[in-house]
Amino acid sequence: MAGVGLWVRKIRDSLYIRRDIVFMQSAPNKAIPSLYRITRLMLGVFIPILILIGVFNGVRMSSDFEKMINQVEQDVVHSLHLIDDALEILETVFDRQMSDGLNEFMQAYHDAGQSPQDIDLMALKSSFKDTMDVYIINRNGVVEFSTIEQDLGLDLTQWADFHEYLEAIREEGLPVVDRMSRETLTGLFRKYAYYPTPDKEWILELGIKPEVIAEYMTKLDPVQVGRRIALSNDVIDSIRIIDRLGWELSMSSPEQVDASIMDKANQVRETRQSLEFISWNTSTRYILQENRGHMMSFGAPDQVIELVYSRTRLITGIVTNILVTLAGIIVSLVLGYWLKTVEEELRNHAIYDGLTGVFNRRYGMSLLEIEINKASRLNSPLSCLLIDIDNFKKINDSFGHDVGDQVLSKVANELNQTLRAYDVFFRYGGEEFVIVFPGLSLEDAEMCSDRIRQLCAQVSVPVGKDKTIQTTLSAGLVLLNANETSKELLKRADMALYEAKQGGRNLIKIAA
Repeated sequence: MAGVGLWVRKIRDSLYIRRDIVFMQSAPNKAIPSLYRITRLMLGVFIPILILIGVFNGVRMSSDFEKMINQVEQDVVHSLHLIDDALEILETVFDRQMSDGLNEFMQAYHDAGQSPQDIDLMALKSSFKDTMDVYIINRNGVVEFSTIEQDLGLDLTQWADFHEYLEAIREEGLPVVDRMSRETLTGLFRKYAYYPTPDKEWILELGIKPEVIAEYMTKLDPVQVGRRIALSNDVIDSIRIIDRLGWELSMSSPEQVDASIMDKANQVRETRQSLEFISWNTSTRYILQENRGHMMSFGAPDQVIELVYSRTRLITGIVTNILVTLAGIIVSLVLGYWLKTVEEELRNHAIYDGLTGVFNRRYGMSLLEIEINKASRLNSPLSCLLIDIDNFKKINDSFGHDVGDQVLSKVANELNQTLRAYDVFFRYGGEEFVIVFPGLSLEDAEMCSDRIRQLCAQVSVPVGKDKTIQTTLSAGLVLLNANETSKELLKRADMALYEAKQGGRNLIKIAA
């Protein structure tokens, strides 16, 4: 029982705050209840209940959501298999065209008396309906003749593996038609065929133009298939197929994926296990698609499918349950907001000057102490300017305190707009203000102070229909000395201010 009583007292004590803390002034240690804390405690009870309700409903809905995800993934894999079958058919068609083209190419070679330079390559290309480019590779592995001017003189021996492959074809002496593949650098799909001449001096090469392949590939583009699946299912946001080389599998406009996505895809390939990343509104899954046929040529033996699912339907169910109970705590939320507003007002009264809107003396002095400690710790300069508005008493006596208040407010507002975000500006008392310049040397602070003096001289306050009064200021500027306290710093600034007043006002004097 004693333990329970102690626990109750701790809760009771946590619901009370000190009055002197609220008003930042000395006061008896009289405790008053903090309604804001009570409200927060109530929310701390209600919100977990709402979360439990949402979790319960989410568990019930998650089974259906998971089934839907599995069905979508099956549809995507099935679509890729259909694309694979279509690509195999396309490959067969291209194989037949290129085989016929190689035979025609070889016939042209014989008709030219086995002299490649006498073959009309452009005419040969036209006979292929401009669907294939023509190359002739010499014994040294160099493209000596071609319908593509920029490929003339291309030395294929710089790619050792490819050159070795060509030499094997040359020695075999038989025509070879490669499968379609995608270039690593460009991402374009290519298909080539080779036919060594009988004397093995030349290799006749055909290459289907990338744009011809792209015309067919666009219709078999996995990107478009993924988009169609996503449009037909509100659970799917996007689908991407990523190959081992880091390309998004696309038959028309391949793009490389981000490095972070590539890392996740590689992890799936290495572990042979799916990955899932869940945020509040989306679920991103990475699954391995082991290709069974033709798509193996397009970058890797297997691709990783990235599926981004929308969790909106799941979240909607949870939110619905939350909304049912939310009405019960609306009053508490409103009360909490109101109490927080009151707390902010109390805080503003504690740190800001009610007339000018700048920091008051109490808070400003605390900031000055902080800046002095920081300057001492970092061994950086700190300058301080003590300002006094000239002839302020005369203004009050001649035009009244309302005009005097306007002068203070307008001067403070104008000066505040010229300061840096980290300068400290506070009302020191009456018509006196303090500006702290962290990090400014005495020379830089002097320039800033003179600019402030000139700005103040431009401030005018209307006191009648056609009459205004101009303001000026006098100030004492001081640079923080080693081991100097704020009191000592301001005392030296006050002495410099006194000299400025004695010197005729509208002056900045630097303390010795």
